[in-house]
Amino acid sequence: MQALSKFLIIFLAVTLGTFSADRLTDVYHYYQIKIIASYMQKKVEAANAEERVRLAEQQIYDENMRIRSKKGANLYRNCQDWKRMYKQIPTHTSEIESKRQCSIYEKFIRTGVYPSK
Repeated sequence: MQALSKFLIIFLAVTLGTFSADRLTDVYHYYQIKIIASYMQKKVEAANAEERVRLAEQQIYDENMRIRSKKGANLYRNCQDWKRMYKQIPTHTSEIESKRQCSIYEKFIRTGVYPSK
């Protein structure tokens, strides 16, 4: 009987030790994963920020190129001519056409889309 109780005590001690070690290992791995996930999230956010900056710079470059282009200059001139016309002769037609021409110019500068005739 005494051998059985020693066996049970040893069995329970080993079982409890194994269970505790497993739980501690799980907690350790959980925190490792949490740290790695946080690190990866920061890396992704940094990469996204760099990409947004690159895209913004590209957009500014493209807009400047469109402003300097022949089409951009013509559209700008049309916009200014219709604005001047509206100031000289403020009719409904000149107001509408002034807004339309300036809208076409602004859309071309932003997107590069030239209106089809």
